[in-house]
Amino acid sequence: MKSTSLFSLMLLILPLTLLAQQKPIRMEKNFWGIRFYEGETLVRPNQVLKLMESNPAAQAEFKKAMSNYNGSLALSFVGGALIGWPIGTAAAGGQPEWGLAAGGVAVLLLTIPLTSAFTKHTNQAITLYNGGPGSANLRFIPHATGARLIFYF
Repeated sequence: MKSTSLFSLMLLILPLTLLAQQKPIRMEKNFWGIRFYEGETLVRPNQVLKLMESNPAAQAEFKKAMSNYNGSLALSFVGGALIGWPIGTAAAGGQPEWGLAAGGVAVLLLTIPLTSAFTKHTNQAITLYNGGPGSANLRFIPHATGARLIFYF
């Protein structure tokens, strides 16, 4: 009986210690963009993707976020170029095509939902990785003949 109880206790403690060994990832937004930190260390998005290999659900969610980010980045570049070309032409004394600038603004407006999706998926991935809702869960349930300690994944 003692060996079974000890074995059960070890099975409960082992996953908890494995979860405790990883440093939490956090995301900070500022004017210049988004930065990721593992503990207090600044990490790049591709490093975050590697860190999330231990949690496939978080990694899949972060891959979705990165595809939204890359699409937004490409559209932002195109929109900025379309806005900048007529401004540069006007600054040089030429006849600017303001229709290009209007098109650039329209392209930049398309980046708003992509950026929003990036933020949403990134927050979900970080929550999954850091052990938030949807990950491991330990419950104590009273039962007629005693009590049960249940560990959900």
